[in-house]
Amino acid sequence: MLSSLRIRSAIVLAIYQAFFDIIMQRRGPQDLPASRMLLAISVALYALVGSVLLSFYIAQPSQLVAELALNIAVVAGFYALVLKIRGFSARLVQTLTALYGCDAILSGFMLPFHGWHTMLDPDSPVGVLPLVGISLLLFWTFAVAGHILRHALEIPLPAGVLVAMAQFAVGVGVTANILGAQS
Repeated sequence: MLSSLRIRSAIVLAIYQAFFDIIMQRRGPQDLPASRMLLAISVALYALVGSVLLSFYIAQPSQLVAELALNIAVVAGFYALVLKIRGFSARLVQTLTALYGCDAILSGFMLPFHGWHTMLDPDSPVGVLPLVGISLLLFWTFAVAGHILRHALEIPLPAGVLVAMAQFAVGVGVTANILGAQS
């Protein structure tokens, strides 16, 4: 039993290290197992962190769930289409696993900044500080997504960043058109 626990711990640590190495741009999505179970875990973590982030700004649970579900679907659909166009559909599971998993980790680092931002008075001159932190982490998230897409799509890093930014813009547009403005 202890041996089984050690093996599981080693596997979890190796997977976390792989995500960390992708975030630091030392490895690519191809270094993750093509596992639907790992993809499901990555999506679940992405949803968990995303729901906490969205809860700072969306009070209605139904709106939060709808926005999160729509976001997950748009990300998956957008990248499935892009990978299919480039002829790399076989890379979808690893690409999405890397994108959702790395985003969940980076979004976790954004949580204190979002919490700080919502606690401040709107007229506070200090209000810009958490926004700077959020912006820096958002830029790093685009850089990481660009790195993942560079490997998945076999394109230069700047092109990967542009694809990630395009996905973000499409996601915002789809969410605004389907769900309307947040209350």
